[in-house]
Amino acid sequence: MLLHQLFYALMVMGVLILPGLSLSEAADRPQQLKTACEKGDVTACTSLGLLHWFGHGVKRDNIIAATLYRKGCDGGDALGCGYLGVMYAEGTGVPQNAVQAVALYRKACNGGNGGGCFNLGAMYTEGTGVPRDPGQAVALFKKACDGGEPKGCSKLAEMYSFSFGVKGDKTQALNYYRKACDFKDRDACFFYEELKNRQKGREGEATY
Repeated sequence: MLLHQLFYALMVMGVLILPGLSLSEAADRPQQLKTACEKGDVTACTSLGLLHWFGHGVKRDNIIAATLYRKGCDGGDALGCGYLGVMYAEGTGVPQNAVQAVALYRKACNGGNGGGCFNLGAMYTEGTGVPRDPGQAVALFKKACDGGEPKGCSKLAEMYSFSFGVKGDKTQALNYYRKACDFKDRDACFFYEELKNRQKGREGEATY
């Protein structure tokens, strides 16, 4: 499973799909979402697509999910574009098409969806659907991070740690791990403490 696919698979389960309404709560009222979607609420279309994608409260149907995501995306819902991008990347409910996935991630990112920016950055990192470009990936991960997406911050920290796409900089790596940790990314909190302690150890050795 590619990095961007894993990210979405993990993130969607706890997402708020309507104001004040979690995925598990929405599963109890799919008819409400269907009615809202039919009335032109594109966010509801995306949300209903999410229920069909995971089979929460409705029959699992990837083709219906993709159709609903497209309706949401075409109506301007950036999250719908991002989810549809994942389906094209995986070949789930639609024919697999990395180039189409890239286009949809870009649309999601330009629409303000941090997950879309992160996934697009992952495509540039992997060279999937676009030429491999670590520098472009860095810019996209930064955009995701600046938009409040913790995985974007964590990925930036990794790139600064391992000099991938940017000049190695442990201070920057610490800053981005800390930022991701502030966004409640537990793994980032662990790596932040680990890197901080490692840095302190090296500073202590230098005093002898």
